[in-house]
Amino acid sequence: MSETDEIDLLEEKEVIEKPIKKPIKKAFENPLPKVVLKKKVMVTLSESETESEEEKEVVAPIKVKKERTQKQKDAFERCILKKKECASKRNDDAKRLAAFDKAALEEKVVKKAISIKKKQIKKQSALDEISDDDTPIEKVKEIAKRPPIVKPKPAFNFL
Repeated sequence: MSETDEIDLLEEKEVIEKPIKKPIKKAFENPLPKVVLKKKVMVTLSESETESEEEKEVVAPIKVKKERTQKQKDAFERCILKKKECASKRNDDAKRLAAFDKAALEEKVVKKAISIKKKQIKKQSALDEISDDDTPIEKVKEIAKRPPIVKPKPAFNFL
């Protein structure tokens, strides 16, 4: 056979596809990618075969589920009851935990509010302790105009 005949045969029976490349580092990249060959299968059916297949599809029985025994049904009911019991227990635990967290948060907020109120009262008392000065503004301006008393700097600094 010639090369063209072989190529024609390959094209009829197989499909040549380029593989999907995964992103890889260029240092490891293969310069010649592999070629994947997929075979085409051609099946021709005669008219008699197609009729028999259609009949088979119609005749095929529908699968019926096997009925459970009474013990299996009872076991399933017990399982459902146990599941509901566990779910209610988890729900109660979650509610109890949420209530505990809420109480702890509320207690913390109350403590902070009390400390803020104490600080506010202390500031008010400090302002009340300062006496109001009845000296006129002119005398205060004269005192402010006087040069400030400068303390002499020490000659030596000891570390």
